[in-house]
Amino acid sequence: MENVLEKTADILQRSPKVLQAMLTGVCEELLQTPENEHAWSVWQVAAHLLYMEQNSWPQRINLILSEKKGK
Repeated sequence: MENVLEKTADILQRSPKVLQAMLTGVCEELLQTPENEHAWSVWQVAAHLLYMEQNSWPQRINLILSEKKGK
């Protein structure tokens, strides 16, 4: 389980650099305009990822670790 957590943490730590590399130089209109009325814009997706990283992942990781200690 520890190996999986280490791999997951590595992926999450790389996410900001990957997003920056992919989005640097993209015009503002493309970042803020969704493909269709049912899709999210690139900006909305990035904001969602940031929110999840700051608010959801730490809670989920703590829950997983606490359940493992209880077994």
